[in-house]
Amino acid sequence: MKHTDSPIFGSILHGMKLTLSFGILFASTATAQVTNEVSVYVKSGTDVYVTGTMTNTSTGIFTVESDGLLTVGSTLVNNGSMTFNNSASLMRGSAGSDGTGSGTYYVKRQGSNSGSVYNYWSSPMTSFSGVPGNNPYLYDSDESTQTYTDDQPADPGWFSYNGLMTPGKGYIGRGAGLTTFSGNVNNGNVNFPMIYHAYSPGNTAAGTPFNLCGNPYPSAISCASLVAANTDVNGSIYFWDDDLSGGSGYSSTDYAIWNGTGSLGTGSGSAGAPNGYISSGQAFMIRALNGSAVLNFTNAMRVGHFNTQFFKTESADAKLWFSIEGLDYFNQILIGVLEDATDGEDRLYDAVKIRGNSNISLAAIDNGTDYAILAFPPPTEGKIIPLSVLITESGTYRFKANTMENFAGMDVYFVDTQTGEQVLLQEGTEISLQIDPALYEDRFYLNFGQSGMVTGISEESAGLNIYSFGENLYISSLADGNAEFELFDVGGRAIMQMANIGLNRTVHTISLNGISTGIYLAHVKFNGHFYVQKIVRP
Repeated sequence: MKHTDSPIFGSILHGMKLTLSFGILFASTATAQVTNEVSVYVKSGTDVYVTGTMTNTSTGIFTVESDGLLTVGSTLVNNGSMTFNNSASLMRGSAGSDGTGSGTYYVKRQGSNSGSVYNYWSSPMTSFSGVPGNNPYLYDSDESTQTYTDDQPADPGWFSYNGLMTPGKGYIGRGAGLTTFSGNVNNGNVNFPMIYHAYSPGNTAAGTPFNLCGNPYPSAISCASLVAANTDVNGSIYFWDDDLSGGSGYSSTDYAIWNGTGSLGTGSGSAGAPNGYISSGQAFMIRALNGSAVLNFTNAMRVGHFNTQFFKTESADAKLWFSIEGLDYFNQILIGVLEDATDGEDRLYDAVKIRGNSNISLAAIDNGTDYAILAFPPPTEGKIIPLSVLITESGTYRFKANTMENFAGMDVYFVDTQTGEQVLLQEGTEISLQIDPALYEDRFYLNFGQSGMVTGISEESAGLNIYSFGENLYISSLADGNAEFELFDVGGRAIMQMANIGLNRTVHTISLNGISTGIYLAHVKFNGHFYVQKIVRP
């Protein structure tokens, strides 16, 4: 038996029936068993391991305090009362129905007490009736849509419900505070069939591939283990949470996200970022990838404490947490430059954007899709990431590089094509702009590349800005005048020539329609000077 400083202590005996007496807990070998006939209290933070079989008799009252753990390697039979207070965990070794007995398990979970905050619940019991809290709902993926425009006052996929809670399924309810689930706890495999509709962001028709699921066990499970074992689901897990401000700061809620690239929180900076584990009683959103998807939960995914590893524990991968905030609103994205990522959508590393906050939204665009987390391999020539920015109220907003990891040898620039501003980002860099209400999808960009070689960034002293994205090339100048423009491919062949282009601080647009994807050199003669700028036609 492993124990810490607590009222419970004991020793290991072999090959015989053991009995629990008050204040003394014995662990068994695989051939022995432990029997409890009295009241036992496991102190907060204490780990108790029983390697064999354990029986809690009809007179047994077994209580595990917060952050405590009871692990039973073989069969657990409960004919009395077993209580696991908030954050305590139970892990049983045998799979399926292993003789749970005639007693009752009580699993307590702390939800928000606020009547205005929705908790996302999942039951750890084989059968439990009544969704915790007020205004309880279930989520029907067949009825929900893929547009955020109908989320207020309520997405059509939400239905009032307060009946039996299905293991593996998620529900929501306001308030509830400290909740007690009672009955027999789930153990072994739990399979939850998922609903699939083709992913089509913005589609107003009924049907979405996102499902509201939940941890079915009386212990936490590993996000990494869940995703690795279920290849028919996308590897991003979405948690609904409030803004962590206690009602005094950021006024809208949003989704916190975890995947193999990293985590995004819901408050300013990294507040509330998921830690890679799904707590007992916690529901979450996850996306089905095909019509045969079933979310399979197994005992192997369970963790007694939050101490197992993420997908990548030691890595030189570069990561940028980049946000926009203003008027008490906040939104953040995560960009990862990962050796394991591809230029397409990666199941494990890319998380599509769900617009949970109706007042502000920030996303990275790739191949026409909005992402909250976007990963790509280290760029050899440069990488342009357009940003989708939704603002509903006019005001001053700050773009910020909240955290930057492992960007040695790589530069990242923030580009505003409307103002011509181009800013080399370092951790903590802020750019304040007055922004009017609109959805901006071709104004703001992030440029990634080797130090000194970022695509579309001219030397600041030149006063000339040249930048390309999609079908267009953009040029602006701090001075007024006429310019001559030529575009060459890497073989030195002239692709385009233009004369008498009027330049000033207003961005001038040149169409690149019909020009193939590749690397090009832009030559500009302007006010007696000659400039050469490498650009990428994506």
